[in-house]
Amino acid sequence: TILEQYPEREARLLLTLAILIIPIVLMLVFYIFMISQLKVQSELNEISVFQSRGAKRGQILRIYLLESALLGGVSLLAGPPLGLLMCRVLGASNGFLEFVGRKALPLRIDVGAMLAALAAVLLFIVTTLVPVMTNARLSIVAQKRERSRRSRRPLWQRLFLDVILLGVSFYGLYSMKKQLDEITASAVSVQADRVDFLLYLASTVFVIGAGLLFLRLYPWLVRMVARAGNRIWSPSAYAAFHQVGQRDGQAGFLMLFLILSLSIGLFSADSARTINLHVEDNTRCLIGADLRLIPSWVKYDQSGNVIVENEMGAGVAAEDSVVYHEPDFSVYDDVEGIDHATRVLNKAKVGLYSKGNSVSQNQMFAIDPYDFAQTVWTRSDLNPYHINEYMNVMTAQPKSVILSANLKDKLGVSVGDSVTVTDRSISYEGVVIAFVEYWPGYTPRVVLPDGTVRENSLVIANLEYVFRYTPMEPYEVWMDRQEGATDRIVYDSIGANRIRTSDILSANQDIVQMKNDLILQGTNGMFSLGFIVSMLICAIGFLIYWILSIQGRVLQFGIFRAMGLSRRSIIGMLLTEQILLSGVAIAVGLAIGKISGSLFVPLFRLVYSSPDQPIPFRVMAYAEDLGKILIIVGVILVAGFLTLARLILKIRIDQAVKLGEE
Repeated sequence: TILEQYPEREARLLLTLAILIIPIVLMLVFYIFMISQLKVQSELNEISVFQSRGAKRGQILRIYLLESALLGGVSLLAGPPLGLLMCRVLGASNGFLEFVGRKALPLRIDVGAMLAALAAVLLFIVTTLVPVMTNARLSIVAQKRERSRRSRRPLWQRLFLDVILLGVSFYGLYSMKKQLDEITASAVSVQADRVDFLLYLASTVFVIGAGLLFLRLYPWLVRMVARAGNRIWSPSAYAAFHQVGQRDGQAGFLMLFLILSLSIGLFSADSARTINLHVEDNTRCLIGADLRLIPSWVKYDQSGNVIVENEMGAGVAAEDSVVYHEPDFSVYDDVEGIDHATRVLNKAKVGLYSKGNSVSQNQMFAIDPYDFAQTVWTRSDLNPYHINEYMNVMTAQPKSVILSANLKDKLGVSVGDSVTVTDRSISYEGVVIAFVEYWPGYTPRVVLPDGTVRENSLVIANLEYVFRYTPMEPYEVWMDRQEGATDRIVYDSIGANRIRTSDILSANQDIVQMKNDLILQGTNGMFSLGFIVSMLICAIGFLIYWILSIQGRVLQFGIFRAMGLSRRSIIGMLLTEQILLSGVAIAVGLAIGKISGSLFVPLFRLVYSSPDQPIPFRVMAYAEDLGKILIIVGVILVAGFLTLARLILKIRIDQAVKLGEE
């Protein structure tokens, strides 16, 4: 079975990793291009001098090609070992930014890894040379002429690339919803090789398109604000508005870079939380409680003699002639580490009859309402009312039953109608008080061994009421574990109290087993690694941009000082620029990331959802994840501004005018 499932699982894992690596690669490309453009802009005078003294364009390109190749060679040597370390982090991931001491993955650097590293170096070299190719043909005269002209709109604005990308992303969203509807209607899981790869690019395309659309509109917004307060702005604030309001490609790249970094980080956080909580919630709902114990009951015949089973487990008497005596249930109160325990009679083949309609082979849970509500795991959003409200009605009306929603049309009943429950030759009446879609321990659909899906129906009844009409039968014991108590503590206490069991199901152990699954490990690792890389690149790119930008504007600062602006005013101007560029980009990036998560995180249902899962896939977000991002971004901003302020104070901008030509 493992070998038969391997190709499909491998395809799902590779597809998932490809989904998660694409945004990081795009962000790195933006980062390299932004820094290369800044570097080339700061060296335009040297390039123009070379051009004016007879250097050909190819010679200038070879200079930068050699420089990029040297940097790429160092990266080629240092990158694969660092990649090996990162892959060990992937294997130790147990959730989003959660790492455990799991046994390390057996890793090695092979030919494929080196080819991937070489491809990354080539991508770096090409991305670095693009700004050089566009500027290497400019002479000094052409450069001055370009500076004096009013800057044209960027090519992406003239081509309406933002609108095109948003259109592509919304088409992907439409296709995704259509495919999800088909999965829901057919009740089958989709194969990884049948998923349109465009669906997985849609979130990244949406982030880039939304970021570009914002950059198209933002300069106009800044100009409107600047004009609105034209009479109240200080000179430094006016200069900051003017600097940001002009179409500056470098500032646009910084804003797009920050938007992309933070959107990817927040999207990774929401996606990881959604996937992990979906796995955990499904496991807990499938078991129904923290622990699900199946006791071993002693069988008696009609004369009161114990029935001895043979080695094959078969009794000497027919099941209809078996008599059970309920053991002392209070023994579970003495089990260490347990808060609550409840009885649950779980029967698989119970019939229902009402208004001339009948449905056979329904699953039945006969429960003690009060204890059941205290013990089971549930979520408040699964059904119209909280489980405690259903249990209150069942306690007040012992004859009440709750039916799964799929029985409403099959039986043609509604709330308040009577139904007849048939169990072998015994029948009794019940009154319907509610219909539910989901219930602890209940699976709406069951996947049969041949791969087909069968719809499962459920009836929930009062255990004491059921036992009035049916003989005593073995029931399960569901238990709620105390906070901090481990399964080992509970198991040892069960043994110490001599409680005979045939099986114990633990939600925690099943969750650990699910977390050890390679697909989930890889997903958690990539989300965590992608978030860390995004934040690191965001911090480094932010600092490099502003340092190079400050160095390129020393002459401008000198002119401002000559005009009478103080150092404090210049630092205030930079602070205003920081808010207008970095602060706004961070806020927009977080907003786009949140919107992207709500729109596109459901696509992971195509990989992580199956027909037999007991609860639906839903997008989850934790405030603490957003808090982590805000703290990291706050540290980046404060550190960046302090670095820039220190840099400004060290520059002798009073004498900068002597170095210029204006």
